[in-house]
Amino acid sequence: MSEVGRAHLGRRPVIKLLRSPQRHFERYREWQWIKHTVFGDYVVPWSRMLGKISREIFVVDACAGAGTYVGPDGEVIPGSPLIAGQAAIEYQATFPGRRMTVICVERDRGNFEQLTAAMHRYRSVSNLFQGDFADVHDQIRHILGGAPALVLLDPFGLKDITAERCRPLLQRLPKTDVFVVVIMTVLHRVAGQMLMNGLPNPAIPGAAKNVENITAFFGTDAWIAIALRRDLNREEKENLYIDLYFQSVLGKRYAYKSAYEVRSRYQGPIKYWLVHASSHQNAVWLMNDSIVKVDETLMFKTYQDPGLLPGFGEASLEAYRAGTFSELQAAILDAIRAKGGTVTFDQLRWLLVPEKFGKVKEAAYARAVKGLVREKKLLRQQRPAAKLELNEKLSLP
Repeated sequence: MSEVGRAHLGRRPVIKLLRSPQRHFERYREWQWIKHTVFGDYVVPWSRMLGKISREIFVVDACAGAGTYVGPDGEVIPGSPLIAGQAAIEYQATFPGRRMTVICVERDRGNFEQLTAAMHRYRSVSNLFQGDFADVHDQIRHILGGAPALVLLDPFGLKDITAERCRPLLQRLPKTDVFVVVIMTVLHRVAGQMLMNGLPNPAIPGAAKNVENITAFFGTDAWIAIALRRDLNREEKENLYIDLYFQSVLGKRYAYKSAYEVRSRYQGPIKYWLVHASSHQNAVWLMNDSIVKVDETLMFKTYQDPGLLPGFGEASLEAYRAGTFSELQAAILDAIRAKGGTVTFDQLRWLLVPEKFGKVKEAAYARAVKGLVREKKLLRQQRPAAKLELNEKLSLP
């Protein structure tokens, strides 16, 4: 298995915006909490797992920004550099013999000054660079050496994360996990600047350069064929763009690649995609569980509207959980039946991940199997209440 996902089992290219980089951090958009929640949920267990094989680990925030955002009520909200910094402080306090270092890179001078101030309390576990991350690739790779690293690419513009610029970090040989934030809005806009033959419209100023920038982001012009398709809607095209990114930028370096479509409300329009890549299957489950948490939070927030009946949010969430669990049990029986009536628990989970990614937490698989055993719809080798081992065989009666 190589790629997993919600529609398949993973975003923010921006050519140019009409606001300065500093203005970007002056307000906290209602959907930005999602990437910070997923990143925060991930970095702590990631550090524990990688810390078992290496005394030194790193987080690289290649587009760190100002480090903080201003909330709707004027409160200061920590961004990814501070989330990682706090995780590093707690990690080293828990494991005195180990070290976790956060490397932050920010090009904009004003943002960098704010970042430096925000990271002051984490100065003992951080290393800050002012400049373009592509210009300090060699320095970063020297610091990392052969140690594991978690790389975060959350840029202000698409030109910052072209395939060529990112390759030194994304394709390093030592253990590397990756988050990339990709916004598709500008991609759709640039697609509208092309003629039906796929060439830039000469009547639109800047069209040729914009098309060139998108091609550089993917490292191929194969995206143009997707952009020109008239039989696909916006979200269907975005799924194909993500597949292309998996293939052309992340490539075979990562055994497990996923993408989450971030929305400001449950089943609302997509704001951006959060791409994740790793070479270890445990990373898939970390992402899966965090996405389930985010989606359930979105559902609760959506249906807890003041105009609705009190408790409607809780009732909707419980009904959703019950429904997805019932669907999981049905899918388990179908999957085992399709495989001839017998599979191991581990095989079963990976058979279902492409369909169930981000819908049910990892622990739900074991609960669903045990429930089916109690109902005598499924047989297992061990006693019904025993812990399910990955290699345990499950079969239909």
